[in-house]
Amino acid sequence: IGLAVSALCLFLLRNNGIYAFAVMLVLAIPVLAHFKRLGLGVVLLVPVALYCLISGPVYSLMGVQPGAAVGISSAREMLSVPSQQIARVSLANPDALSPEEWQLLDKYYLDESFDYYWVNPSISDLQKAEIDSNEITKDPLGYIRLYCSLGIKDPGNYIEAFLMNSLGFWYPGKQYPDPRMYHPYIEYSMLDAKAYNEKYIEIKRQSLAPTINEWLEGYFSNAEYSKTPLLGTMLNCGTWFFAYVFVAFYSVYRKKWNAVLPLALLAGLYITFLLSPVCLFRYAFPFVSCAPIMLAIVLSRADGDPRRDCDRVESIGDDDSGIPHGV
Repeated sequence: IGLAVSALCLFLLRNNGIYAFAVMLVLAIPVLAHFKRLGLGVVLLVPVALYCLISGPVYSLMGVQPGAAVGISSAREMLSVPSQQIARVSLANPDALSPEEWQLLDKYYLDESFDYYWVNPSISDLQKAEIDSNEITKDPLGYIRLYCSLGIKDPGNYIEAFLMNSLGFWYPGKQYPDPRMYHPYIEYSMLDAKAYNEKYIEIKRQSLAPTINEWLEGYFSNAEYSKTPLLGTMLNCGTWFFAYVFVAFYSVYRKKWNAVLPLALLAGLYITFLLSPVCLFRYAFPFVSCAPIMLAIVLSRADGDPRRDCDRVESIGDDDSGIPHGV
């Protein structure tokens, strides 16, 4: 029950929580075979069903509008990486596209030239902004066929586009500030919200220590923190990615099979980062906050280690009959 409640809270707090949970579900049934499969399935699927109920009919009854109703297309967000890949192929290898594929590109994207890709290859905002969501909604299979066709023709540029967009999430040597991603990696300055949309809520910073505020703005906006020993390493997403890789391999080496599910949940979370439009530290912070869990996995004893029971059973002796006593 505790797992089901906490999972539901996770989904309601962040939409990508349900995707992370889905990755864990793939491994949950075979790994937890000693539980009754039916009971386990109910416990794990109940929060998913409740989330679908709440985010669907309940939100509608309460007048909660989906993102598309306020100018945010879910299709655009989901197609961040594909838009980067299609943009790179169309620019780097235009001869790979047939006349029919150019027509489809013109159908699904309002401006198929993707002029700014070479300027900002590490953020998909400008590319995904050209998506015609209505056309993709009408013919999603046509878009999938176009995407797969270009990927088969030029897999190299597809791979490079993905790596350039996700570089900050997995490469510890990433240097900031990076003009290729436009946004500061750690954001401090306040957004002029009304300049983008009159419906946006605007929050103005009113600092009681303007000198400190000015120093902090420069420290983070200009990535001065990256020159600070230890702090610069801890604020790098790639550091935590390799920490996770180490914990995963260490768990396999020490046969810590009870670590599979928490590691699977973290893997699902990280996959959502890799598919996001840009690498920002605030995106990865939920993963960073799980560092104590990864440390606990490393420090815990392996499954089947007889030392686990040392604290519970202090002393066992035998008499001549071989019957243990003195527990």
